[in-house]
Amino acid sequence: MLFRLSAYTGPPEFSQEDVQFLRTYASILGPVIDRLHKVHDLQVALDANKHLMQELQHRIANHIGIITSLVRMRAKETSSHEARQELTAVGERVETLRLVHQQLYAANTAERLRLRPYATQYVENLCHLHADQSGPVRLEIEIEEVDLGPDTAVPLGLILNVFTTNSLKYAFGGQGGVIAISVEAPEQSTFRVRLSDNGKGLPREPQAAKPGSGTGMRLIEALARQIGTKPHWSAAGESGTELCLVFTLR
Repeated sequence: MLFRLSAYTGPPEFSQEDVQFLRTYASILGPVIDRLHKVHDLQVALDANKHLMQELQHRIANHIGIITSLVRMRAKETSSHEARQELTAVGERVETLRLVHQQLYAANTAERLRLRPYATQYVENLCHLHADQSGPVRLEIEIEEVDLGPDTAVPLGLILNVFTTNSLKYAFGGQGGVIAISVEAPEQSTFRVRLSDNGKGLPREPQAAKPGSGTGMRLIEALARQIGTKPHWSAAGESGTELCLVFTLR
């Protein structure tokens, strides 16, 4: 195969139209390339921020877990029955915060968490903790695949705590029973929550919470106000108690 080499005659000559075209092309291509570099830098920064936020959620959950352990350890050491009950209640409520951050960490986000695993894990923990008082309890959990922000998940989790704890401690008399949890989203951003048990039911004249105890219906009413709703109490069938909450996310 033969190759013919041609003599170099100098750089190619461009017409005025060629020069104008190249200048126009460069003026268009330059900002595009610059934007691509900026998008890459922004994506790197965003990934770094997500990693830092995820690590922050993990550390917060660990620190809250330490607080919960210290409170529970103190509850076991105290000789006062009332102090033990109060410390146990505080530990359970702090656990609500830990689970929120744990679920946010698992979801790799700081804004939303999936309600069903959060509520299920929380109530199962409460049933295990109060098993000696309640007897065997069956959970009936029907929660739609919905996500909530921490500002809603925390007070809702505390409402779950108060209702479930009271059911386990007072509704079943150590004979066991059923606790049902239902969460529906019939409309966008609207939620209907039903909590019920088949225990002794509400007294005809509900007793107020003990001074300083922070438990009972008044606490649930205060927590319900945080998510913009009011609690509605009723009998669950022939016996038992039902709490209904309907609220809209703002």
